[in-house]
Amino acid sequence: MTCSWLHPLKSWSLRGARGGSAPKTRQPIRPDLLLIPLVGFDESLYRLGYGGGYYDRTIVRFIPRPLVLGIGYDHSRLKTIYPQDLDIPMDRIITESGMLQNSTSP
Repeated sequence: MTCSWLHPLKSWSLRGARGGSAPKTRQPIRPDLLLIPLVGFDESLYRLGYGGGYYDRTIVRFIPRPLVLGIGYDHSRLKTIYPQDLDIPMDRIITESGMLQNSTSP
């Protein structure tokens, strides 16, 4: 696994769209691991997020798919989140008491 560190002052420009920061180069990043925050999750490792679908749309674009690790709290575990067709389950979820792993994940 490789680790990429983007130094905020050296790798970002302040000339992005709508006045925000944007990378100076447009080289694609292919991560080996994604850490995803969880508002809630269920036993099938589907996550409840903030409602925009941004993480799901990002995950599906990576080929090969990186290991997707959700980070949350035990008290946010739900019976089901009623996943929709475009929802993507996490490979693993880590909470303060341990890790849940999908039986098909690497």
